[in-house]
Amino acid sequence: MNLNKIQLEAVESIDKDVTLMAGAGTGKTRVLTSRFINIVKKYNDPKSILAITFTKKAAEEMLARISKELVEENIEFEEKDLNVMTIHSFALEIVTNYSYILGINPNFKVLEEAKNLELLEDSIKLALNSNTDEKLKKYLIDFNTNPFEERKVFFDLYLDFNNNDLDFADVLKKSLSFCSSNKNFSELILLLDDFRKVSGKKFQYFYDKNIEDIKNLENYNLDILNSIEENLGSAKKYNDKIKNILDLVKELRKNLEIKNKEYYEIIIEILREIHDIYSNKKREINSLDYDDIISYTHKILKKENCKKALQKRYSYILVDEYQDTNGIQNEIINTFSASNLFIVGDPKQSIYAFRGADLYSYFRFSDDIKKRGLSLIMNKNYRSDGNIINFINSTFEKLIDNYEEMEYDFQSDGDVYLYDTDDNNEISIVISDLLKKFEAKEVAILSRSNAQIDEISKILTIKDIPFNKGERTLEEIEVLKVIKNILSTIYSPEEFLNTLSLFNSPILKFNFKDLVNILNLGIDNFSDLIQIETENKNLNNFIKFLISIKKKSKVLFFDEIIEEIMNYFYELETLREIDWDYLYKFKEIAKDFSSENSNDYRIFEKYILTIKFEDLEEGINLLTIHKSKGLEFEAVVISHMDKGRKLGQNKKIILDKDLGIAIKSNFSDSRYREVSERLREIDKEEEKRVLYVAMTRAKKELLLFGNFKDYKSNSYFDFLDKELKIREYKLSNVLKEDPPSKKYLPLDLKINFENRIREYYTVTDFINYKRSPRDFYKKYFLGIDEYTMGYGKNRALDPKTLGSIVHLFAQIHSRKDTNKNNIEEFLKEIFDYYEEEIDDDKLKIARELSLNYLAMEEENIIEKELLFYYDLEGFLVKGYIDQVIKIGEEYYIVDLKTSDMDLDYIKSSYENQLILYSAIYENLYKVNVKGAYIFDLRGKNKIIIETNEEKSKIIMKEFLDYIKFLRSHTIYKDYL
Repeated sequence: MNLNKIQLEAVESIDKDVTLMAGAGTGKTRVLTSRFINIVKKYNDPKSILAITFTKKAAEEMLARISKELVEENIEFEEKDLNVMTIHSFALEIVTNYSYILGINPNFKVLEEAKNLELLEDSIKLALNSNTDEKLKKYLIDFNTNPFEERKVFFDLYLDFNNNDLDFADVLKKSLSFCSSNKNFSELILLLDDFRKVSGKKFQYFYDKNIEDIKNLENYNLDILNSIEENLGSAKKYNDKIKNILDLVKELRKNLEIKNKEYYEIIIEILREIHDIYSNKKREINSLDYDDIISYTHKILKKENCKKALQKRYSYILVDEYQDTNGIQNEIINTFSASNLFIVGDPKQSIYAFRGADLYSYFRFSDDIKKRGLSLIMNKNYRSDGNIINFINSTFEKLIDNYEEMEYDFQSDGDVYLYDTDDNNEISIVISDLLKKFEAKEVAILSRSNAQIDEISKILTIKDIPFNKGERTLEEIEVLKVIKNILSTIYSPEEFLNTLSLFNSPILKFNFKDLVNILNLGIDNFSDLIQIETENKNLNNFIKFLISIKKKSKVLFFDEIIEEIMNYFYELETLREIDWDYLYKFKEIAKDFSSENSNDYRIFEKYILTIKFEDLEEGINLLTIHKSKGLEFEAVVISHMDKGRKLGQNKKIILDKDLGIAIKSNFSDSRYREVSERLREIDKEEEKRVLYVAMTRAKKELLLFGNFKDYKSNSYFDFLDKELKIREYKLSNVLKEDPPSKKYLPLDLKINFENRIREYYTVTDFINYKRSPRDFYKKYFLGIDEYTMGYGKNRALDPKTLGSIVHLFAQIHSRKDTNKNNIEEFLKEIFDYYEEEIDDDKLKIARELSLNYLAMEEENIIEKELLFYYDLEGFLVKGYIDQVIKIGEEYYIVDLKTSDMDLDYIKSSYENQLILYSAIYENLYKVNVKGAYIFDLRGKNKIIIETNEEKSKIIMKEFLDYIKFLRSHTIYKDYL
């Protein structure tokens, strides 16, 4: 491609600083490469040139182009002198060379993403569980949450701080800077009185019912303001009056925000603890993450001698995708302002705000360069057909401020098409049709989210359409899934489901029939498996192999065991070339892991399940729009054009670098609303740019897929000009097929158990197991509930349903606000909720127990039916605590029982449950549980359960042993 006038000026103005705004498909890579070569030609010093890109792939491609052209130009060079790298590679080089300046061990290792996330998650868990500040207890109780549920909240928040390079102290200062209003509540009363005269029935009813109480309030609160806001109605005739009230409510909210002060303080305190623990963990293993490397580079460049040395080394700086820099990266590049600078960017393709990308910094730096150098705009697109460019221009000139209209280089038979459907399955029809015109690698489906990608991948799999996702998890790569299950068989034989899956693997020369045969033999554990005697030669060989490597696993590292498995695969001759590529990469990962960690398979398995592998499959490209940036395809399908997306951050704690953190509490949501609105606006503008990136990937055909007749608000269809005419996509003489139906494998099994590995464990199951392992086995594995259902056969109402009805009554009613004369009406509603037929006998017993509950109900109940999740040494425990009461500063756990068993039996059966609940509640909420009660609602007896630390430890260990037993024992005789 010959350079046009603007491109030529950008390439040849090597003694001037240049800011180049380069639209999609305008040839910026060609320009960057040519400028680099031009500098080499003129000064013959490639070591003085630094080219920075923002992806490893872009750096590799640019290096390859430069090397090739230097060879073609007969210019001698050494590849090690060509400094083409990502911003992180550049920073790593600086930290490595100048580590002594900051006292960093020069032999540090860079954490891989998976290990990085593991350490961070552990740090968050430790920080939340070890903090004893009363403010945290208040936070947990007020928000009805616990440390387990808060891990994800603080994980996201910590990453937000990192991505935006924010300082904890600075954010806390901003968070505690409360902007009060000089407005007062009496002004609002006057406005409400005035509006009552003209308002509709909704507000009149609200006003007449509540105004006296509102006027008598000593202090207004958030509930009152919300109620006023919700009941104003929407009469257009009185919009001005409604707006005045809403504006005043907004002002009054500001005065309540100071009540969130303690929340903001404890949030920042927890974040600091997380940071300290995380930093210590990295220091212990002499490692840095990429955020550390960027941060340390920033510090090193503030040292005058380091800065001068690096400025002297790099006379020419070329930066690609400058719009993707965040604040700290921008400052790093700004350090070289004395060098010759060439920055290339396109604000229309800025789609990484979630990683801290800062358009403001881009424009500010670009303006600085304009003052002393050249400002150029490349807007001629060489990628897309003119019809596509015209459509893009028509769409985005109204969507993006100061949109630079693109010119096109060619116009032929390319176009933009609409495939209007409410059935996502039909995307397979579209792809099958496109594959008649283009090679698979030239076709791409672009989607907004990974969830949409997963949905489409299932549709394509059913239709046997191969695809490449750019990267895949281990579970998505068959050969790696097989090798992981072999490793699990060796190191975790109790996870027998993983072993069973191997007998349905074509890679191992098995099929579903082999799996059926194994199950019909009653094999449900590894010990029995290796005792099999069969005439199946392949099965015998595989079992011998498993026995062999299990012995070797006691002395060999993971990578050595993997090599043994690879040798077995080689003999089977069932693998493709790319399968071997996956295996060699996997072996490399295992080797690195073994050299740095213990040979603990549980840790290794957790680690490998977080890793992403480069997708080596051949097929159409199935990518998120973010991953497609920088790529181009003959045909592009943008999926889910009709699906709306919730804009902004739907999180409990949100963050703004100017306003600080914001939280929506029962006290105030003033700042939360303000920050949310800011984030929504930022997100909406970025969504437009995401759509621009998607559309500009298409060279010949751009296809918009979705329900155009009924699209959602904030969907991509919603962005389009409603007057814009889009051609309907016509299939190439292919009839529309019926949507593919789900394929189910035939299952002809006669087995005595269902091996269920649960996602969580419950205390109730543990108590049932303690009472009768045999009955527990039948219920847990076979679904036969002889205990709860069987004992109720001759009763008016089975115990399980009766318990549910009375518990729900206790949850929603109390002695203070319940009219006993209306109890039957309340109970009828609950019976209806459980779809239980009502008769006099059922109603009588439910009424008796409900009245007994009201008579026994304690004062100061702070929780009812409290759902909790608890991490017990890596196993998830889930349950409900009936009630928690607080007397002074002491807490008590209450459990309601509706059975007619004698008191001693009730106490012996449920004592352990109450002790466990007490221990779990103490650990979750950092309080001291003084004791526990069982309310026997039949006899109106209050049974006291003593709790102490020694008892808790014993029962907790029993519970953990039960979980481990359950995971490794699935045979009926084990429970007799």
